[in-house]
Amino acid sequence: MNPNQPIHILARALIIEDNKLLVTTDIKRNVSFLPGGHIHYGEKAHDCLKRELLEELGEAFKIDSLLGVIEDAWPLK
Repeated sequence: MNPNQPIHILARALIIEDNKLLVTTDIKRNVSFLPGGHIHYGEKAHDCLKRELLEELGEAFKIDSLLGVIEDAWPLK
């Protein structure tokens, strides 16, 4: 691994209501993903998720528990 390449750590939420899963879509890249975002240095994942959901959805959410962790890597190009 190149130590000069950035590392991105994200927190994502699984929000289901009325059997519907909430996703965010990036129209330019044609991808969909769970709501959430980047964890700031020193920030707890729980706090990041609360902050991101408030920013993105304008609502305060109760965060229940950690569901899992996914690790991935891909080339920058």
